Amino acid sequence: GFAPAAGDHTAILVGETLSYGIRWGVVPAGTATMSIKGDRVVANQACLHVVATAVSNPVFDKIYAVRDQFESFMDAQDLKSWAFKKHLREGKFRRDQVVRKDHAEGKAYYHDGQVHEMTPGAFDVLSAFYFVRTLPLHDGDEYFLDSHTDRKNYPIKVTVHRRERVKVPAGSFDCVVV
Repeated sequence: GFAPAAGDHTAILVGETLSYGIRWGVVPAGTATMSIKGDRVVANQACLHVVATAVSNPVFDKIYAVRDQFESFMDAQDLKSWAFKKHLREGKFRRDQVVRKDHAEGKAYYHDGQVHEMTPGAFDVLSAFYFVRTLPLHDGDEYFLDSHTDRKNYPIKVTVHRRERVKVPAGSFDCVVV
């Protein structure tokens, strides 16, 4: 395995929205989306603004209402994370978090004033997802990405398992199992 350089950015399109159905076992529980909303400037860096949401449906709301939103401001060139926001509403659980990242200093600055050491070039969970889409993804490949989330540094291991044809309501698609 190795830490890859940024690959083909043609897979990253402003305006793209990915939509997913969420199930709890066989029960439809809600929807999730990931959207590239547009260009933004964060820490004097040109960034892509990504928003992801998870929302439970009205039936599941009665059991466990979910209204989560995540935002990533990822570098327009190498997709590393310059800022990340988390707004969680899950049942009675509430958590909000904002972190701004200084890659030159290797510091992550949190909304509550805490400062944590950060691996320069680190991704957040959303920017890592989009970065992986730029890679060639050959069967058997392994990649290790530096990430910083929830005041911690840790590697994200990405393993490319195989190719698979997947049938969903939108049709059948050739996919990569990662």
